[in-house]
Amino acid sequence: MTQYQTDFQADSAQLPALYQILEQAQKEIDNPTLQFPLIFSFIWDGIEFECSIDKPRHGQSRLSLKARLGYLPFSAENPDGRRHMIAILEQSRLRDHDQITKDAQGLISFSSLTDIAEPTDLHDIIKALAIILFSIETTFSRLHGCFSPIS
Repeated sequence: MTQYQTDFQADSAQLPALYQILEQAQKEIDNPTLQFPLIFSFIWDGIEFECSIDKPRHGQSRLSLKARLGYLPFSAENPDGRRHMIAILEQSRLRDHDQITKDAQGLISFSSLTDIAEPTDLHDIIKALAIILFSIETTFSRLHGCFSPIS
């Protein structure tokens, strides 16, 4: 298993910052001593994501993306914020294989599992990662600033 931490802070409104994240990941992917699964993390729009890429087999790859978004505010702490977040989460239109969940402690998490079923290389997986990030951007931007911080 290989782990990498990118040190780029990306703002979703800045395409060059996304390019830097993907360029850094691409450099690591081209490393001939790479061991799978490849695990790296990056920050996108203030949210830390962990990405895992399984070793391509028969031209197919699996891309897993996870993020802890923050805690749902308590009713006594911020009742309007809590109602607002719940409404956004219920109205979220994510891809079928993306999921936003809430655990018993109120931690909101995002997970995505994408099987890339056509012949592909790791360069294509990085492109898929960019598509996933752009597809969730609207939902995440609506939630921005609503969470209680993760400690």
